[in-house]
Amino acid sequence: MEDYRVDSHKLMFHVDKVSDWMQGKEIYPINAEIGLAGACNHRCIFCAVDYMGYEPKVLSKEITNIRFKEMRSKGLKSILFAGTGEPLLNKDAPDIINNTKTMGVDVALSTNGVLFTEDIAKECMESISWIRFSTSAGTEDTYKKIHQGKDGDLERVFTNIYNAAQFKKKHNLRTTLNVQIVMIPENIDEVIMLAKKVKELGADQYLVKSFGWQPLSVSSLKKEINRTTFYDNHEEIVRELAELNDEKFRAVYRFNRMSKAKIEKNYSECYAMPFHTNIDANGDVWPCCQLIGTPDMCFGNIYQQSFEEIWQGDARKHAIQCIKDTKLAGCAPECRLDDMNRYLNELKHPSAHVNFI
Repeated sequence: MEDYRVDSHKLMFHVDKVSDWMQGKEIYPINAEIGLAGACNHRCIFCAVDYMGYEPKVLSKEITNIRFKEMRSKGLKSILFAGTGEPLLNKDAPDIINNTKTMGVDVALSTNGVLFTEDIAKECMESISWIRFSTSAGTEDTYKKIHQGKDGDLERVFTNIYNAAQFKKKHNLRTTLNVQIVMIPENIDEVIMLAKKVKELGADQYLVKSFGWQPLSVSSLKKEINRTTFYDNHEEIVRELAELNDEKFRAVYRFNRMSKAKIEKNYSECYAMPFHTNIDANGDVWPCCQLIGTPDMCFGNIYQQSFEEIWQGDARKHAIQCIKDTKLAGCAPECRLDDMNRYLNELKHPSAHVNFI
């Protein structure tokens, strides 16, 4: 099974952009995370954007067609449809996904999976490079306590994963079917159970990740989980996951992410910010997922300005300066951009003897 570097970064595959950045040139995003919908059909207890209020806003197909083409012309290579709600609550999601792929932009989808029905798979799965099913329990009772959805939702998700796997096989698609569990005290006893289940259903990959700390989140887990100790000493889980791996299935325990709370940042500036951006369901553009909704951090709105105007605008310059002034004091250790920042910091401040390759 191919290693997709899910617990690291991939900037080394974009040397042209990195070279431009090293020379001080203006960089536009390689990747964007887009919130197609603000609403959600679940209220997960680990939700990082619970503070956003799950507003029933959706991005329009018209504005995404315009802005994504513009972003593609500036070097955008991929979009993850995820964001501050369940993307498939936007009725135009399949069309937006297909249109995005037609533009030459790679597409991924993060969903709780309840709405990824056989019909939706038929509509747009061929356009998707990978799908992440956020499924954080192996039993219906635990699933409902954690996801806080409707009765029978877990069984619907299992059915949808199975149908997606069958559709992939029938049409010889390259779409990677990924199931991710956020490991917390409530589900730790079901990590292996769920891995075995999704392998049986035909998933390609299973990820075990840590609870993500978000500065504005009101989740009670922020107080309940000691991030520097909870993810220690799970050798048995790691061993059992490894035993499931074969040429068709890969289970990944995200050691790198889980160790972040113990590792001091070796940089004080977010070098990776220009390579990535977030757009929420309101059309607001943000530096990263951790700063969505933070005052003074919004770059602009895609309904009101072109992406170039936003990227070159005063609001973005102000936000970047604010981030520099704080020296990343409020950023979480497990920031998604951390590995890229460490890589770029090393390029920016190389150690001695680097020419002795």
